[in-house]
Amino acid sequence: MIVLILVSSVSANGKPQNASSNSALSDKAPQSMDQTFNINNWGLGKVDRKLLIEMKSKIDSLYEKSGKACREDGWVRHGNSLFLIINIPTLKWSDARRTCQMLGGDLAIIRSAAENNFIFDLVKKQKTVTSWGAWLGFVRKADNKFHWIDDTPLARGYTAWGRGEPNTLSEKCGNMFGAGGSYAGKWNDLLCDVNPVHLKYAPVILCQKKAN
Repeated sequence: MIVLILVSSVSANGKPQNASSNSALSDKAPQSMDQTFNINNWGLGKVDRKLLIEMKSKIDSLYEKSGKACREDGWVRHGNSLFLIINIPTLKWSDARRTCQMLGGDLAIIRSAAENNFIFDLVKKQKTVTSWGAWLGFVRKADNKFHWIDDTPLARGYTAWGRGEPNTLSEKCGNMFGAGGSYAGKWNDLLCDVNPVHLKYAPVILCQKKAN
């Protein structure tokens, strides 16, 4: 499902222009879904809030299943990991991470080209593929260098940056481009808290956990 809020100008690399927001890098314990998706505070219209509430109910349903016998529903195995895409454009990296944590995993860490290609294939199979694709599990730390959420520096392993990326110090969170020609499937640095007017471009949630 794609949610249309406002069409804004987009640069050649798929990034809306004049987007500004604060970073959200919280590693605190997972919050409730109501806290994670505080829809009423996004300043959206009645129709848009209704659509997002419907999306939220899908996540609630997945969360309820995560503690039952069918906890693997929707997860796809690759190597020693299980991956799950929740095809909901999500404004905050921290919200995406909390959602994954509540489902027993975390945002995805990519270690190889084969894994990157597998994940991008999952992204492409979704009904809606946004420009910013999916959130990934890396952030820019105080030294301005990117690290995976397990503290592994990106520079020490496999990377798949899009041409010219990373390019802005204020963009502290990571995502994989979805639509966008030669950028599709490549990595990008993005604001951790995307402005609501750019919701239709926002990354979806990509979770990973160890296979049993």
